[in-house]
Amino acid sequence: MRYCLRPPQVALSMLGEAAVATGALRVALDHVEEQLFAVEGTATARRSASPPPG
Repeated sequence: MRYCLRPPQVALSMLGEAAVATGALRVALDHVEEQLFAVEGTATARRSASPPPG
């Protein structure tokens, strides 16, 4: 059994059901920013543009 010296505080979110939509929106915006600001020749740009191996 593992013990935690300082257990995290657990609290109910004020967002409620909006938390799921807010999280999905954040993930989508992160993806858009990654694609929009990708610089040609960087690892991110190459990974996104290259076809899957195989």
